[in-house]
Amino acid sequence: MPSRHSDLMRTGTALRRWALAVALLISTLASTAGAQQLAEPMSPDELSLLARHGRFNALLDALARYQKNEQAAQLIDQLEQRKTLAQQRRAARNAALDEALDRMREAATNDRTDKALTALIEAHGLSERPERLLVDEESTEVIDHAVTRAAKAVERQDWLEALELYHRLKLLYEDEGLYREESKSAAAHVRLIQLYAPERLQELARERAIARGDDVEDENEVEFDDWRDRIEDIDLRMFRSTLRQASRDHIEALSYRELMAEAVANLMRLLATDELATTFDGMNNADGRQRYTAYLADLLKTLGRDSYRMNFTDAVGLADRIINMNDMTVNLPRQVVLYELTEGVTGRLDDYSSVIWPVDVPALMRSTQGTFSGVGIQISRQENELVVVSPLERTPAQRAGIKAGDRIVRVDGRSTRTWSLTRAVDEITGPEGTNVTLTIAREGEDEDLDFKLKRARIEIESIRGWEHRTGGGWDYIIDPDARIGYVRLSQFIPKSAEHLDAAIASMEETGPVNGLILDLRFNPGGLLTSAINITDRFIDEGKIVWTVNGDEQKSAEARAKRRNTYDDFPVVVLINQGSASASEIVSGALQAHGRALIIGTRSFGKGSVQDLFALSGGKAFLKLTTQYYVIPSGRIIHRLPDATTWGIEPDLKVEMTNAEVKAALEARQAADVLREEDEIAEGDEQSIDPDEILAEGLDPQLEAALFWLRSQQLTDRLTVASRR
Repeated sequence: MPSRHSDLMRTGTALRRWALAVALLISTLASTAGAQQLAEPMSPDELSLLARHGRFNALLDALARYQKNEQAAQLIDQLEQRKTLAQQRRAARNAALDEALDRMREAATNDRTDKALTALIEAHGLSERPERLLVDEESTEVIDHAVTRAAKAVERQDWLEALELYHRLKLLYEDEGLYREESKSAAAHVRLIQLYAPERLQELARERAIARGDDVEDENEVEFDDWRDRIEDIDLRMFRSTLRQASRDHIEALSYRELMAEAVANLMRLLATDELATTFDGMNNADGRQRYTAYLADLLKTLGRDSYRMNFTDAVGLADRIINMNDMTVNLPRQVVLYELTEGVTGRLDDYSSVIWPVDVPALMRSTQGTFSGVGIQISRQENELVVVSPLERTPAQRAGIKAGDRIVRVDGRSTRTWSLTRAVDEITGPEGTNVTLTIAREGEDEDLDFKLKRARIEIESIRGWEHRTGGGWDYIIDPDARIGYVRLSQFIPKSAEHLDAAIASMEETGPVNGLILDLRFNPGGLLTSAINITDRFIDEGKIVWTVNGDEQKSAEARAKRRNTYDDFPVVVLINQGSASASEIVSGALQAHGRALIIGTRSFGKGSVQDLFALSGGKAFLKLTTQYYVIPSGRIIHRLPDATTWGIEPDLKVEMTNAEVKAALEARQAADVLREEDEIAEGDEQSIDPDEILAEGLDPQLEAALFWLRSQQLTDRLTVASRR
């Protein structure tokens, strides 16, 4: 007779078998239902969601059920092409990663830490798992060696090597914020040599290259900027006003003691830089130099005590004594001492606070006013020659027939062979109505050509489209079939909003605007009012931006108004790590209001307000950080010390490698060159059709923007059709 225990066991076994059968049945039914569900076409909303998340391959598969729809069929063809290009990009990226790692290993074997670190940075940008790459044994060995060598370079005051290594380490750990202070310190030493002894800096760089066995180009005569021009018109009032304003109005509210400590440290840095002895005779006075250094060291020790109290009068008196001691020891030019003390004060502040010295004021006026007086050309220095990148539209240079690629060999009869780019700009620009003669060497011409030009008021072009029109102007339509527009905003100047209005109006002349790509990549910012006005074009109510001070007290607030608002067409904003300040205000506000889809990579994180304070009656200006911007989501976008979040995070993250960014920028620059009809007819190997950027898959971020907008149009039509 079976036991009760045996019965229970059989019963338990039977129950388990039954439960397993039920589970299998449920699983089978679920699988069948799932298969039936997958067989059903996706809803328009689901298709839109795939595009929004960048799942373009899944979108391609899902659209197969809609291929009888003409617009869907067209999108399928475009997505097939995108898929092929994406596969090619991925294969190229993997190959480049392997090649970069091979170069890193080779450089490490040859004890070329600088090259190994450069290759590691490249590999880090190519890797799909960069965080794992940094903890790899080979990588950590390269990093540890670089850190050790950089520290030793500082000990022997080899500032070029220290800067080279610390700068690369900073780039490698950009998100973590490591090695920023070390890089900044080394850069401060190199700045001194570059300003006061540029020839010596060139010699040092050449000597290092020879010692390492690098290829060294033949020496070319280059005219360096004269440090005397930089300190011209500097006076004591500039230092005093900078000191007072920095302590009183800077967002961190630093004490006079802290500011003077950095001013003294900066002056000591100059005294410790042996390379400057060829510039300043007093630096060769060993006794005087030692006395002055010891004096400043004692001051620095006193200023380093938290208990030491100092008001403005104390600080000014100390600065006077520092200047007098200089006169009795090394006798540096007083303006040099004032310049370095002031640079020390601003160096203690954030990265965006600085003095706009008298020599820099004209450039400041050009950048903020949106106009300058000149002939209307973009120039660069290539292979030791001044080359015209492109004439600007409707300017004296374009009307006279100056072309891209022309080499400027003389200006008013003076050779440009040794000129720096800064010198060239200064010589070519000038008062409106005055004349300047450019002597041009042009390919295909046996003799140089002289162009006598009358300088005119040139308006900076901050808005650009997709393609130059023959005869002038821009075509802003990037996709004629879908009626999608494309606008690049390079900086925010006074008339940017008006120029955007004109671009939208230009598109509407030929049909409706069914979508817009607003490209803010590499836009460093500009005027806050311009950013507010442009944002206001896309939203008709609600907050745009406001500011807070160091105590997080809210101050100015900008709100949208109903007038001048554009139609409610879909918008994509492109951003990357070069999008800063005003660009972040626009993209952040449009994202918070749900008015635009943000595509690209995280923005720079420069969300601070700089106010300008006149120094010495407007001869110079102090640019001082006084507040932080807050976007409608309630978040400060500025990258604060030790922050883990900053800037604007895109809704759809599309990364590009450095090589891809470089290729895209070069292609865009070539497409932007303004050429006359005869040049187009003759053909130009250096010029490209902007459509090639899309056809060759050079810009995956722009590509993603286009596909999202195209998919939006399709899903909108499918939605309408489904309701009939």
